Order: sequence, then structure tokens, then C-alpha cells
Amino acid sequence: MRALGCLEIVVDLVVSVCMHAALELEASYLLSFYRFTHTSNVQKAHEKGLKVIVWTINKQEEVSDYVKKGVDGIASDRPEILK
Repeated sequence: MRALGCLEIVVDLVVSVCMHAALELEASYLLSFYRFTHTSNVQKAHEKGLKVIVWTINKQEEVSDYVKKGVDGIASDRPEILK
């Protein structure tokens, strides 16, 4: 078992509330600031049938990290890094 930091607990709570609201609204996507999007959040969203788009990633190495996390889309001010 691992200990959760206070910020991680808050982020998980906010993501849970957002997922619940998205499902209530019959939304198809969650749009999240990338720094608050963790692999476990993406997995939970996918389990509930929601796709995840993160914003705004402007560094190539971060694109790779979030592709590995399983996000469905990435918004960027630098579209050339999304190739």
C-alpha cells in the first residue's frame, strides 16, 4: 500500500466528481489540465466509457508521457510536436 499525498487525494476527488458529472450529463469526453491527469484517472474514465483529452502540452517529452498514460487526445499550442 502506498501513501497518498494531500494534493493527490484532492485531485482524485475532483476527478471523481467530474467523472460523475460527465456521466450524469451523458458526456463522451473529459477535458483535463494535463498535470492533474494520472494513469489511474485515465483508466477509471475508460472503464466508465469516457474518453480523456488533456491540455495544454507544449513539450515533446510530455506528449510521449501522456500517450503512455493512455489519453485519447492532446491539445497543444505547438501542433508540430504531436506527430
